[in-house]
Amino acid sequence: TTQPEPAFCGLTSLVMVLNALAVDPRRNWKGPWRWYDERFLNCCVELDEVEQSGITFATFVCLARCQGLSVDGKYGSDSTLEDFRNAVRIACVVDEHEHEHEHESSLSF
Repeated sequence: TTQPEPAFCGLTSLVMVLNALAVDPRRNWKGPWRWYDERFLNCCVELDEVEQSGITFATFVCLARCQGLSVDGKYGSDSTLEDFRNAVRIACVVDEHEHEHEHESSLSF
């Protein structure tokens, strides 16, 4: 996707994630294609407002949740590199039971 407005960098980042994860936008983008577009992200803030000032991290999280993603938003200043690496490991686990097991084992070390 290309970024249609300079202030849409947050929206475009989320659109790229949604499309990469193959989240169904529940409507067609163009023709038969069902891909996200920045105009589909209109649940937490008006697009006119985003065009003027962009979005905050809290709004990014809200928009992601509106699209059905499970989000645990963390600011970099409130976490460590190891916290980030653990979050990536957990997010990459497909089976929820594996997730619980991995979480338990990471706590025991």
